[in-house]
Amino acid sequence: MRAFLLPLLPLLGLCAQSHAQALPLVGVKSYAEAAVLLATGAVRTGHLRFYYHLDVIALTSANDSTDLLPAERVRGFAARDAAAAQAPGDAFVALERVFRTFPLPAAQRSPTGWGFYEQLSQGPGPVLLLRRQEATVDRVIVPARPSTARLPAGRPAAGSRVVDRPGVPAVALYLATATGPVVALRRPGHVLRHFPRHKQALRAYARENELRYADNLRDLAFLVDHANTLSLTRESTP
Repeated sequence: MRAFLLPLLPLLGLCAQSHAQALPLVGVKSYAEAAVLLATGAVRTGHLRFYYHLDVIALTSANDSTDLLPAERVRGFAARDAAAAQAPGDAFVALERVFRTFPLPAAQRSPTGWGFYEQLSQGPGPVLLLRRQEATVDRVIVPARPSTARLPAGRPAAGSRVVDRPGVPAVALYLATATGPVVALRRPGHVLRHFPRHKQALRAYARENELRYADNLRDLAFLVDHANTLSLTRESTP
């Protein structure tokens, strides 16, 4: 478990009597074992369902009570993943995954303004490498009759409806610092731009250790950890 979550995460303003409402069956990831750190500093454990497109988690405790917890009420959570459920390339995360909450970028701002981000780098250090699943929408034309989905010209037939449905989630990378907002890392290969003082040293480190950080998340996380080490060393040097 990463250092941030050894004490484990708290939820703020948890309403003890709030029970899970009907939530969609898509866009959800389940974890049999999880520990949630609330904004209050309290720790809750149990079975967790993560509705990543809503930035909400549902935590079911040992007494079978279920609480819905939006991101702004949570500092983060740690969850134990099943090996068979891991996505390709995620083995380096081991089976313990750490999610933290940060304000969302303005373009993604939800009514509450907070979202869940998975922490990929280990820390400690001033910069964290984060990953976030973001909702996408597929616009589907539902015809009035199955045989009239589209006119020959490609326009929807009369009476058809346009329906927005959840699409395949997009995965985005971010860097977070202790002093500023979360910054989008549009391409992994651009990570060196965020460490201008250590760019040459990081290039050398990547070359010596054969890190393919531009297309490998594990190597990218190693590079961010090394950048933090360089930054901490610089600060401690008289």
